[in-house]
Amino acid sequence: MKKILMTSAVLLLFSVSLIIFQMSCQKSLIAQSSTQTSNKILLKKDIERQVGTTVDSSGQSIPVYRYSTDFYIVQNDGTNLSKINIVMPSGEYPAGNGLISPDGEKLIFNAFSISNHPSVYSCFLNGSNLIKLVDGSYQVQGAY
Repeated sequence: MKKILMTSAVLLLFSVSLIIFQMSCQKSLIAQSSTQTSNKILLKKDIERQVGTTVDSSGQSIPVYRYSTDFYIVQNDGTNLSKINIVMPSGEYPAGNGLISPDGEKLIFNAFSISNHPSVYSCFLNGSNLIKLVDGSYQVQGAY
């Protein structure tokens, strides 16, 4: 009877030690969510404007018009509407969609060249620090 009780106690201690060992080796992943939210709303206005010129067969200069986009920022309570003044490289213009980065500091937007070659750019919300992110057939969809 003593041997049965001793064997049971040893097996119980062994199983408890295995459980403790497994719990200590268990990996867990805790996702950190950003608590920073932007209180800004991005507005866009599509405008037909001259984006360049071309030359016809007779040698005359002809203006090239495309739909371009102006971006505006407004506070989520509707105050402080301001245009984002973006100085684009020659022959390129903002067109299409844009979005505010999750930290609320940058604008990411689509752009096209006069020959309709697409690009994706970013800049600060005051229009400074313009950076070409992607050159090719990509479009801004969202930030995650």
